[in-house]
Amino acid sequence: MNLITNEFAFYIWAIIFLVLLIDIIILVDLNKKKYDSSLEKLIWISLIIFFPLIGCLLYLSMGRGTKKNISK
Repeated sequence: MNLITNEFAFYIWAIIFLVLLIDIIILVDLNKKKYDSSLEKLIWISLIIFFPLIGCLLYLSMGRGTKKNISK
């Protein structure tokens, strides 16, 4: 009995592709932003690379607004 059908495998690969695409978009966005500390940027990059789905969700929910204040 074949537990993994071709249709199921297609959906899994589509989900993996979408998560990787979102990761790349977020990493590009992260690279464009200026942060107060390099460590903060490094932590975000590490989180997104090692935990793609959780890292993306965390960055979209709380990381996008933590850029450097340039109005000094």
